[in-house]
Amino acid sequence: AAPHTYNLSFNFVGSKTIAGSGSGYFIIAVNLNGAATNGNTFKINGLTDPVTFGYTTAPTITNNQTDIAGTQTILATAVTLTSSAIVATTIAQGSTDNIVYAAKMDVASFPVSVNSMQFTLTGTHDNNDLNTINLYFNATAPTLTGATLIEIGASALFAAPHTYNLAFNLIGIKTIASGGSGYFIIAVNVNAAATNGNTIKVNGLSDPVIFGYTTSPSVINNQTDLAGTQTILAAGVNITSTAIAAANIAQGSTDNIVYAAKMDVASLPLSVNSMQFTLTGTNDNNDLTTINLYFNATVPSVTGATLIEIGASALFAAPHTYNLTFNIVGIKTIAAGGSGYFIIAVNVNAAATNGNTIKVNGLTDPVVFGYTSSPSITNNQTDIADTQTILGSAITLTTSAIAAANIAQGSTNNIVYAVRMDVTSLPVVVNSIQFTLAGTHDNNDLTVLNVYYNATAPTVTGATFMAINIPATFAAPHAYNTTFNLAGSQIIAAGASGYFIIVVNTNAAATSGNTVKVNGLANPVTFGYTTSPPITNNQSDIAGIQTITAASVTLSSETIAPGNMLEGSVNVIVYIGKLENTIMPVTVSSLDYTLSGTYDANDLLNTKVYINNNPNLIGASLIFNQVATFIAPHMFNANFTDQTIPPATTKYFLITIDGNSNGSARIGVKNARNNLNIGNTIQLIGGVGNPLYSFDAAPIVTDNQSNVAGVKTISTSLPVTLISFSGKNLGENEIELTWKTANEKNFDHFEIQRSVDAKQFEKIGEVKGNIEGNYSFKDYISNNQKSVIQTNSNTQQSTSLLRAGGLYRLKMIDLDGTFSYSKIINVALENRINQMAVYPNPTSDYLKIEIQSTNNELVTLFLINNLGKIIDEKSFQLSKGMNQFNWNIQSLATGNYFISNENSKFGTNRFLKQ
Repeated sequence: AAPHTYNLSFNFVGSKTIAGSGSGYFIIAVNLNGAATNGNTFKINGLTDPVTFGYTTAPTITNNQTDIAGTQTILATAVTLTSSAIVATTIAQGSTDNIVYAAKMDVASFPVSVNSMQFTLTGTHDNNDLNTINLYFNATAPTLTGATLIEIGASALFAAPHTYNLAFNLIGIKTIASGGSGYFIIAVNVNAAATNGNTIKVNGLSDPVIFGYTTSPSVINNQTDLAGTQTILAAGVNITSTAIAAANIAQGSTDNIVYAAKMDVASLPLSVNSMQFTLTGTNDNNDLTTINLYFNATVPSVTGATLIEIGASALFAAPHTYNLTFNIVGIKTIAAGGSGYFIIAVNVNAAATNGNTIKVNGLTDPVVFGYTSSPSITNNQTDIADTQTILGSAITLTTSAIAAANIAQGSTNNIVYAVRMDVTSLPVVVNSIQFTLAGTHDNNDLTVLNVYYNATAPTVTGATFMAINIPATFAAPHAYNTTFNLAGSQIIAAGASGYFIIVVNTNAAATSGNTVKVNGLANPVTFGYTTSPPITNNQSDIAGIQTITAASVTLSSETIAPGNMLEGSVNVIVYIGKLENTIMPVTVSSLDYTLSGTYDANDLLNTKVYINNNPNLIGASLIFNQVATFIAPHMFNANFTDQTIPPATTKYFLITIDGNSNGSARIGVKNARNNLNIGNTIQLIGGVGNPLYSFDAAPIVTDNQSNVAGVKTISTSLPVTLISFSGKNLGENEIELTWKTANEKNFDHFEIQRSVDAKQFEKIGEVKGNIEGNYSFKDYISNNQKSVIQTNSNTQQSTSLLRAGGLYRLKMIDLDGTFSYSKIINVALENRINQMAVYPNPTSDYLKIEIQSTNNELVTLFLINNLGKIIDEKSFQLSKGMNQFNWNIQSLATGNYFISNENSKFGTNRFLKQ
């Protein structure tokens, strides 16, 4: 304390040396205590208490110090504290940074540094209402906008009143410049479970905020009671039940709504995080699989709803209480004034018990919610969610009558049983079938079985494969369990029905007389379902026995008179085999025969086999053609496309030969013989096993073949002599063919043939023989693309759009069916491009199509019925020039049809199917 004399050695820099004639100032400075007394003074009187120095020598000193150092007065910072107005309001449970007080600090004279605050929170809040307190500083306004945290998260778990002394630990000391000001703000964080209606307040008059400073400023406290009371407010929640109509819910179904609680929120937003509810009813622990919880802001429907819990296990018998946390999307928040529906939906087991029930009673077992806060709840839930009843598809099974019948060896899709399924109540999904094939069949009789489904009739026509090619190489009785792997499960709608059809394919070598049967009474068909529907089984034993029956075939030979065979003759019949079939269809796949006689390797060109309904070549179909340049005897193996002969049908197999000649193109027949041995013979000696028929199945065969085909001797006599054959272009797309004959004997008619390559010829007309020997035929290439044959005496006319002229020949046919060919002539017509022809017209089996194209291109042809509907289509690769194709139309019904093409580039052709 003053006065005090100080004697200080220069310890900092040691002695201070001043040079001769030099000078300098020795200055005394004081440091003030932060708590120095405001108004106290400092002074050194240089006159009465001059400063004295110590020297390392003894200089001569003249002391001229005077009292001209003024008094220094200690001055403290002037601080004025005032309260800022804080509006009384409500603060939400769980809310943060709710301002309860703001003190304004105005600083004068000097800067001030503040390092703590002491304040008292009053009100009615208890020690669970507040979590923490935050302190802020804002230089401009009593708000948190732009404010700086100076203390965060100070514990506030104290009941009011409680005094807090908080040091500024976050940023340390807060300094306010001289002339500056700022707001120190107290903000509280409210517990989510705070008591609704409790209050928080700071009274600046009775409990003003006290600050701690690093100095001892002069403080003027003008704080008042301007901070309004803050009242804790909980959300207001009203919960009601939504009407859910009583309904049937299907086995295996999902998201069946059993309850919907509507939540209306007032006052404050509300966050919901769980639901507790009780499922009652008669359901057991196998009826339900899982539960889904949904939230829909607008309607009690899962459409447009949000999943808030999915797949919670529901494997419990009723009654059972569920407590489900919203794990999918977490907390669900509803705004103040908002509402929404919390929906409970159940997923039903496919094997749930039919008739069991599920219910939520909102009156006795209301839904209870968990919240992140503690809202004020009004529960108005009632019992208006009706009972949901588990319902299985009601299925009735009945047997369709299947007539007892014979089924052929090697046959397919023989129906042995058909069960009708009638479905009511709900759709049903069928995924397998179980049945027993009875009868006397052994493990070699059947190959595979198929299962079909037909919605309309117990037939395979229009049916769908459900299981295909299931091995059936088992002796009866045998149980089959077949999953529908081909088309998957079959869905039958409620109120609908359909037929499940069992068909078998028999082995070609199956034992004749063995049987196949399904007894719907003793061994009813059972099905597998994706659910467990209640089933009424009315199956009975009305599917007749199917008996495997072999075809019964009798083979015999037709008599052929001995005769001469002209060299170059074509289709000379050497054997006619008669096949009489009864009971079942039979399929002939080949014919082995031996041609005997004295012929050598130069006598024959070809041997052929024809099939016909009559023992002649008229209308016969060629099924085999092979070179026959061999020495007698020679065996031929005639393999051909399978020929299926229906029961109660007789067919004739005609074996023919073509004789060699001394040249290819000729007029008439040359008499000179260089290659042919006149007098050589050809004979097919018929008997058991010659010819030898091969069958696809194993029919019962009675072979009565005998040697009744006479010997054919090579000769030079001719039934007709062709004198001339020529053609010419008449113009206007017309060609005329003319020819002359002589010595007609036993002659029948001419067949006019045309070709584009001299290899394949097509018939375009016929002319009957006459005694005059003068003939003509007109081939008219018409733009109308119709084929017409007109007969006018000895002149015939054919119109077609085949090509621009062509190669022509005559086929000369005798009364006994033997024939020979004329030379080939070429008649030119103007070139026609990008045109199409179809013939013969009318036709019963195959349609010939010819297209003259200018390009190599792919063309798609359409087969169109008389109603203009496309019923088939085929694509063909065209080459530049003439192209020929065949189209099998045997399956078409009789009537008019059209052949057209893309963009009608090649025109449209009409034909008649006979």
